[in-house]
Amino acid sequence: MSSSSPGKCPLCFKIIITKNFKRHCTSCHSSVNTKEKFDKLFLKFKESINSHSIQPSTSKLITTNGRSTPSPPRETNPSLLIPSSQVTNNSLSTPINEFLPSSPPSAEVSDSSSSKTTTSSSHEPTERIPSLSSSPAVIKSAVDVLVDCFQTDIQIKNQICGEIQYLLKQTQLISTHTHTVSDENISMKNFLIETRSSLVKLKQSISDIMAVCDAAFEKIPSISTTADALKSTEIFVSRDPSTTKVYNESELRYLVDQGPHQPKLSRYPVNESLRKINDTCHFVSRWYTDFPLVEYSPLTDSAYCFCCRLFGPGPGNEQSEDTWVSIGFKAWNKMKASQGAGKKGKIYVHNSSASHQSSFERYKIFKQRKSNIDYILDKNMQHHHQQQIQEKKSNEEVIKILIDCARFLARQDLSFRGHEDDEGNFHQLIHLLSKYNPVLDQWIKNSNNRPYKVTYMSKDSQNEFIQLLSNHVQEKNLCDIRRARYYSIMADASLDTNRQDMFSIFIRFVNEHGIPEERFVSIKQVHFKTGDGIANHILEVLNELELDTTKLIAQSYDCANNMSGEFNGVQTKISEKLQRHVRYIPCSSHRSNTVVKHASLVHLDIDCFFGILQSIYVFFTSSTKRLSVLDDTTSSNLFSLIPKTTTSIRWNAKYASIRSVYESIDEILRALDMITEDKLNFDLETRQQSNSINKNIRTFNFFTYLIFMKNLMSMTNSITTQFQAEKLDLISAAELLAQTVKLLETERSNEINLNNLILISEKKSKTYGVDPEIEFSRKHRIKKPPKRLDDNPQNGYQLTRETDAENICQMIQIQDADLLYNEVQLYKTEICQCDTVAAANSFVHYRKSLIPLLYQSYEYLMTIPVTVASVERSFSKMKLVKNRLRTKMNDERLNSLMLCSIETSILDKLNNNELVEKWTKNKTGRRI
Repeated sequence: MSSSSPGKCPLCFKIIITKNFKRHCTSCHSSVNTKEKFDKLFLKFKESINSHSIQPSTSKLITTNGRSTPSPPRETNPSLLIPSSQVTNNSLSTPINEFLPSSPPSAEVSDSSSSKTTTSSSHEPTERIPSLSSSPAVIKSAVDVLVDCFQTDIQIKNQICGEIQYLLKQTQLISTHTHTVSDENISMKNFLIETRSSLVKLKQSISDIMAVCDAAFEKIPSISTTADALKSTEIFVSRDPSTTKVYNESELRYLVDQGPHQPKLSRYPVNESLRKINDTCHFVSRWYTDFPLVEYSPLTDSAYCFCCRLFGPGPGNEQSEDTWVSIGFKAWNKMKASQGAGKKGKIYVHNSSASHQSSFERYKIFKQRKSNIDYILDKNMQHHHQQQIQEKKSNEEVIKILIDCARFLARQDLSFRGHEDDEGNFHQLIHLLSKYNPVLDQWIKNSNNRPYKVTYMSKDSQNEFIQLLSNHVQEKNLCDIRRARYYSIMADASLDTNRQDMFSIFIRFVNEHGIPEERFVSIKQVHFKTGDGIANHILEVLNELELDTTKLIAQSYDCANNMSGEFNGVQTKISEKLQRHVRYIPCSSHRSNTVVKHASLVHLDIDCFFGILQSIYVFFTSSTKRLSVLDDTTSSNLFSLIPKTTTSIRWNAKYASIRSVYESIDEILRALDMITEDKLNFDLETRQQSNSINKNIRTFNFFTYLIFMKNLMSMTNSITTQFQAEKLDLISAAELLAQTVKLLETERSNEINLNNLILISEKKSKTYGVDPEIEFSRKHRIKKPPKRLDDNPQNGYQLTRETDAENICQMIQIQDADLLYNEVQLYKTEICQCDTVAAANSFVHYRKSLIPLLYQSYEYLMTIPVTVASVERSFSKMKLVKNRLRTKMNDERLNSLMLCSIETSILDKLNNNELVEKWTKNKTGRRI
């Protein structure tokens, strides 16, 4: 009776295999609870086996010489039997047919010159694995082959058990909350928040285990486990080395047991070209003895390496030779010796190669490895594997925390390291989190027990985390940009804290939802400030980012000559180098600020007015003592503001200065009076400056210009602020500019408003003892209009929505202008009802499949930049990232930190699991 013999259970009449009978009784029949009962039941079970008609327990295997030999009997070790639970339908994770070759034997093509002299072994290169249904003995002999499929099951079980152990560890940590019930220092709200947070983590761990179980359950096939239900199939594995096939473990086990394919022919095919030169012209069977791992294929008349063919893929085989693996070696004259003095034969060169040595080591390990059933029943090995899975889960949690710490510091523009590593923000943040995270705390404390005492908190690891985050952000950026039909560039330069000229580049495009976006892509030091040098720098960055320059349709810079020059500026050089016209859009924000700046210098009185504002700012902010007097006077007014400078590079600097003085004029005059009269605390020079500023303020002109410029600058500041919007389009900017100009013209021609303004300033000045009539008659006279005013403002260029369809087609390179015109007419009424261009663009986007040319036109329009405000904002970020304490930061690190700081919407959405997986693959041999 074989251990695989089927029989019927005397109690439930279920057909089971002998080796599973004990497990069946334990799980299904609780009444069989003693050894005596089991022995009696087992005797009846054996009688049922003997009563069945059972085939002989021997099977025949067809060997290479064509003779049938009985398979040797094997002893059955009861301690190594597979449990019945591993043979049921729900236990096998892979069908049995997948572990046995199912392809039919390939027909052998014999050479006409050698077919007559070839022995029978050369006609049968295909070996046959016995059928599973031949007999119970055959099933027993195939157990060792099929047991390999259970290793996958055990690995899944070990993984689940390891995660359960990690879950139990989390449960123990949650149980610590029960000790805080009687703690009066912990409020009910904090107790509930901490408990809920722990339970959420516990729920996530349970969800992960359930996902693993569900995934494993879906892979379980429906397989009958009785011998009668198994269908009889002939399974073949070709031993011919010319067969290109990926073998599974059971097939490898069979081929390794059989050894290299070494057919001995009475005569091997001859290479005529080698015979003519009297050299070795055919394969020699003696080579089997000299090189035991050499194989020969009669089908291709080639030699192969047995271990490299079966165990080639793996570490160390990056430089492997296909000749000995898949192509085959035929140069018989170079087999043992090559032409030339001192040259070894090809077989010697191959045997000494690193790829062959690596394959040979894997071959030896596989050959010496015991049956997988030893692994299945090795409890210590399973426990160790489960511990590794638990440790891996904990380590993954720690790496996620470290990456999140780097993400937080990079996002908030904070430094990572200090003068000493332990005092840096990164280390201190991790130590702070370790107080509330036991997993992280244990990681830090057990660093001495790990190889090389790694903690992944060093400066190199910090830089790696920064680079990892920035690479993922940049990948998302470039992926979105490459999907767009068009894109435009915006660039500008600024000095950093190290006095280096840093050049920042943004890309504007329309995303898949039809919304324009501006993405930061690069900031580097530029060494050449000429138009040609900067143009080369921009094109080099685009090539490094692998962006298609044929999609570049527009460029926008400030008003500097080297950027906007008509002949040698960047905008001209870009078009010359790309050999096509790339539209240049001057920065509207810079232009509007330039207009306000020059308009402020047209009239001498306005220039003097801004000079008084600047003197107020300098007088109070240059001395903490004087500033404290102003603070005391402004503390009673909630709307008062501290004076601000007018010389700042910010576009709204003049308006901010006017508004601060306008809101705090009473407090400023009171503070000046206090300083002028305080002889005890202030010296003579300070009191003289205070008195002089006080007299300049207490004039009718100052009050008039203060009120007038405040109203005027509020209009220009509004357009300057709206020009900084990221999603502003060209037509909306033109309409906004036209409306602002119209408003200014209305204010200039509205005499009623001007008279009201004079009356308000007259009333304001009288409250401070100023007589407007006397001062106006003494200081004012009729003046000629300034020459800077445009005498013909009507000849200025204005952009409107009315554009000819042919011009649009020529601009966007659309071939059919009539079709575009018809698409416009189709939805003309609906588009005209849209309030803004953005609303019209959204309307067209949702119907892009119906009106593709109109959608392409809107996409082109929305891609064109209006301002470089995003670039200017990046310089504000640069001053925070590369501050005076971080002046030695290189360009690569600065670019990475700027990416994380600017593109926060992408940074916040990065998946921690993907980051950990990528981080693991960054270095060879790194393991979590």
